[in-house]
Parts: sequence; structure tokens; C-alpha cells
Amino acid sequence: MNNLSLIINHISNKYNYYLIFFIMFFSLFHIVNRENILHKLIGLSIFQTTIIILYLTIGFNHGSDYPIINFEETSEKLSKTVYNNPLPQVLMLTAIVVGVATFAVGLAIMIKINELERDKENTDNYIKEDVIKS
Repeated sequence: MNNLSLIINHISNKYNYYLIFFIMFFSLFHIVNRENILHKLIGLSIFQTTIIILYLTIGFNHGSDYPIINFEETSEKLSKTVYNNPLPQVLMLTAIVVGVATFAVGLAIMIKINELERDKENTDNYIKEDVIKS
């Protein structure tokens, strides 16, 4: 019974990691099993979002302060304060911009593919009508 309580305690303390990995694997499953390009793009976007949330979760320290230094405070208080590392936040902000751009390019390619398929179907229909007429 003691082992079960340890497992439950561990899961309750790290529930956000388990939730992130569950959503990540769900979106990966969605990318692999869907035929529709739009569904694959949505799955890819969800996957990118979970990666961003994972990195931000890893980079966050409980009980720490934002890395904005107030120069009116004493140097003694500044030396005792624990700050969050701003690098993961900056990198994930860049990843968000790249993810939005990737999603937009993917949508543009999807629209062009659909237009080409529609044009091919129309061309095939015109060829069939010409063959039937002759």
C-alpha cells in the first residue's frame, strides 16, 4: 500500500508533465492516422504547442521572481532573490512565431493543392466530354 501512495503522490506532484505527454502523444497519433492535410496541420500545431508548454514548465521555478531588477532595492535583497531564467521564455516566444509562420505556409500549400486537384478534375471532365462528343 505504501508503494501505491508513493506513486499517487508522484503523479499528483507532476500532473502537468503527464498531461503534456498525453496531449503530445494524442496529437502525434492524430498526425500519423489522418488522411486530411488540414487535420495533420492541426495535429502538428497542437504538438508544437505542447512542446512549448513543456519547455516553459521545465524552465519555471516555484518561489522565484521575474528577472526584472529594481535598482531601488538594496544589493543585499538582490543577492538573496532567486530569479527565473528568461532564456526559455525568449526561445519559446521565437518558437511561437515560427510555429504560426509554419502553420500559415502549410495552409497556403494546402489551398494550392486543393486548387490544383479541382483544376485537374475539371480538366478531366472537359476531356471526357470532348471524347464523348467525338
